[in-house]
Amino acid sequence: MSSHQLAIYLDFENLAISADQVFSHIERPLKLGPLLDYGATKGTISIKKAYADWARPDNNRYIRHLIKYGFELKYLPGTSHRGKNGADIQMSIDVLEDMQFYPLDAVMIGSGDTDFLPLIRRVLARGKKVYLTGFDDSVGDTIRDNCSEYQSLDTLLGVFLLPDFDAHEEPDEESEVLTSSLRKGRDLLIRYIRSKNPDEAILFSLLKNELLRLQPSFSEGSLGFHSFTEFMESFEGDLIEEISTSSLGHPQVLFKRSGDIPLQSSCTKDEILEFITKNLRYPFDLKTRLELSKSLLSCFLERSPVSMTDMINTISTHMETMPRLTIRKFLFALGEGRAFHYAEPMFNQSLQRRPQILNKGITTPEQIEEIYRKRVLEIIRNRFSGADMDLIEKRLSSQNTTS
Repeated sequence: MSSHQLAIYLDFENLAISADQVFSHIERPLKLGPLLDYGATKGTISIKKAYADWARPDNNRYIRHLIKYGFELKYLPGTSHRGKNGADIQMSIDVLEDMQFYPLDAVMIGSGDTDFLPLIRRVLARGKKVYLTGFDDSVGDTIRDNCSEYQSLDTLLGVFLLPDFDAHEEPDEESEVLTSSLRKGRDLLIRYIRSKNPDEAILFSLLKNELLRLQPSFSEGSLGFHSFTEFMESFEGDLIEEISTSSLGHPQVLFKRSGDIPLQSSCTKDEILEFITKNLRYPFDLKTRLELSKSLLSCFLERSPVSMTDMINTISTHMETMPRLTIRKFLFALGEGRAFHYAEPMFNQSLQRRPQILNKGITTPEQIEEIYRKRVLEIIRNRFSGADMDLIEKRLSSQNTTS
């Protein structure tokens, strides 16, 4: 498969809108790492293009990440009164031209628009494969049934998404991820397992090639291991079901099923607290949490509905010394209907500008603080399955900043 050449074309504007609908609690849900991991299982990715009106806020929030992953950005300004940008026409032209000038074996189309059906037929008629990916609610049965393979982004992204965390993104000033050698290697193996979901043993030599396709910079030596065998043996009992020898005498590995693998193996209390502090920006001081909750409640009492942007501005006014990033993390943890929900579906607006209303029955800061604390505990439970949750829950409920 390594000789197969794959080109990826994303109707990015439509995908971004659908991603906001499906994962409304996450600020930037259209993660590119899992999508590219899936593409890497189908061939060597030689072309990556994304189509959108990049002047729109809903789209330009992704520009830095698209550039990081090597996408060519195709600018298509809206040309109709409904804001339609003609991506289907331009994408179709580019696909056919690229197939003429480059030795492509397959294309991946990120969209659910049935307007792409003639293009898919033309590509299949040339003996090439068409991999379609999109969100289930926006992909019709007709186009889904007439491609080589369909991959649901609801499923593909749902496995990886945690609030403001993407294992495939580089850390910046707003987010830091744990960077130990063992954890880096483990993250890469999890990406492989979840993209391939292998149910049979794979030879070490083939596996290393697959890992290099997912991450060209991979080297067991740079992670502190003397050999690939030593690297793999370090995950026995964790990600690996069994390491054995093939009938020809070559080492091979059988992985556990992806559903049986936690996102994080056992870790120390300090590592969990570091994640809570740096990634979630959780205030351990109860008075601070209650003050945040009181300020949020006042937003809805002063006027309702209110957008998340207005919530951030109002709370910043009430709590001038509180970093805006901490406020954002606080609000995102309360999103997805836990404390407030959309007043009406207005998907033509950016996520943070959609009007929200407070859930019925919430009348006190104490109720909001409890919802917030339980949500943070839920995130930790999902991410660190082997942690002592009683100890962490006690720490999250503390009333001051001392341990």
